[in-house]
Amino acid sequence: MKKLIYGGLFLTVLGMGVVGCKKRNIEPTSIQTSQKSIQQEVNFENIYRVGTDGKMLVFESSESYEKAISNLDSTHIVNFFSTISALDFKSYYQIKKPSSTSDQYLDNLLNEDLAIKIGNFIYRVNMEDEKVFVLHAKFNDQYSELVDENVRNTNIQVYSTEENVIDLVESGSTIEKGLFCKARKAYNKTTSSNGVNINPDAAMHATVQYNSSGIMHRLQADVILYDQNSLSDLRVYIAFNNCSYKQRCGSSLNNYSHPWRVPSSASYAPLTTLYRVQLYSSTKKLENYNFTARGRVEDWQNPTSTLPYSIIFTDWIYITDY
Repeated sequence: MKKLIYGGLFLTVLGMGVVGCKKRNIEPTSIQTSQKSIQQEVNFENIYRVGTDGKMLVFESSESYEKAISNLDSTHIVNFFSTISALDFKSYYQIKKPSSTSDQYLDNLLNEDLAIKIGNFIYRVNMEDEKVFVLHAKFNDQYSELVDENVRNTNIQVYSTEENVIDLVESGSTIEKGLFCKARKAYNKTTSSNGVNINPDAAMHATVQYNSSGIMHRLQADVILYDQNSLSDLRVYIAFNNCSYKQRCGSSLNNYSHPWRVPSSASYAPLTTLYRVQLYSSTKKLENYNFTARGRVEDWQNPTSTLPYSIIFTDWIYITDY
C-alpha cells in the first residue's frame, strides 16, 4: 500500500460535485403558479421556489432565496445542488473559469456572467472588486451593460459586498437600511489547520471561515478529507469550542460548544470529500464572531487496544472579528 502524499490534499478544490439527473427547465410562470405542497414528495424547485429563465437562476423572492442559503448545511444540500445543476443554465462553476469568488456555493448559484435573479432584481457579484451591481428586471434589455458594469447607466446601482445588499435594494436605499443601526460590520477571514495523516491512505485538514459577498454571509467549518481507499470506514465529525456570533443589529449565538457534530458531506473532486457544519448563513451580515473548531475522524479499520477505532484530530483553529 503506497504511503499517502499529503500535499495532494491542498490542491485547489474544484467545486461542488453533484449527482446528475434529467435536465429540466422551470418557466418563470410555473414558479409563480405551482401549488404543490412541500409536505409531498420532496421537490426542491418548489421548496426553494427556484427556476431559470435559460440564462440565470431565478428565485421567486428574497424570502425563497434566504430559505435556500440558510439550509445549505441540511441533509438536502446535495439534492439542492443536483437540482440546480439540472436546470437550463450554466453556473460559474460549471464553465470552470478561474474563480473570482471565495465561495464555491456562490460559484454554483451564479451564472457564467456572475449574475443571479432574486425577486425583481438581477445581481452581479464581483468579489475581486468587492462590489455588487444591481439592475431591476424590467430593464432586462440592458443586461449586457450590467455584465460590463457600466455605472454610467443610471439604472445600474452599485453596492459593497460588505452590506446587506438585498435589503438595501428592496428598500430602495443606497445607504444602510435602518439608520438606527450603527453597529460595526464583521470582515472576511479564513484559517486552516496543518494537514494530518489518518492512515497510509487518508489525510485531512480543517478550515474555519466567514465569507461576505453582499447577497450571502456565511460562517462555517469544513473538514476536507482525501482518501485513496474506496473501502475505508472513516467517520468524520467537527468539534466546536466557545463559539459565538451576532447578526448585525439582530440575533446572536453565544458560547456554543459541542464535542462533535456530524457534518453534511459532498464530493468535491476525485478521492476528495468536503464535510461541513454551517453555523450561520443568511442575507444578513454579521456584526462580530468568535469561532474555534477542529476536525475529528474515527478510523474503524484501525482499532486500538481499548476502542474498535482509532481517533485522529486536527489542530484547533481559530478566527475572531470583534
